[in-house]
Amino acid sequence: IHVNDALSVEDIVTASDAGEVDRLVMESSRVLSAYPELRVDDSTALRVRNGRGLPVQMSRDEVSEGGVLRICDRDGNLLAMYKREGEALVPEVVL
Repeated sequence: IHVNDALSVEDIVTASDAGEVDRLVMESSRVLSAYPELRVDDSTALRVRNGRGLPVQMSRDEVSEGGVLRICDRDGNLLAMYKREGEALVPEVVL
């Protein structure tokens, strides 16, 4: 995210008057793009949605102890934010 992504007050007012404020909202996965992403298959996505932990080996990127990563489904939709605790990835926030 960069300052060039910012909107002017006029842009927001115009969108509001037109009933189109929702088009101004960034996708959560883009907002959190500074965190490493782990895309999961459908069965793992179900585990994530239910707040289950995952083995740290699932992470393709090196995630150090206490490191946070975003868990997305196969289409890139954000499911949760997980944190590494020892040899497990544990949910911090599940959407």
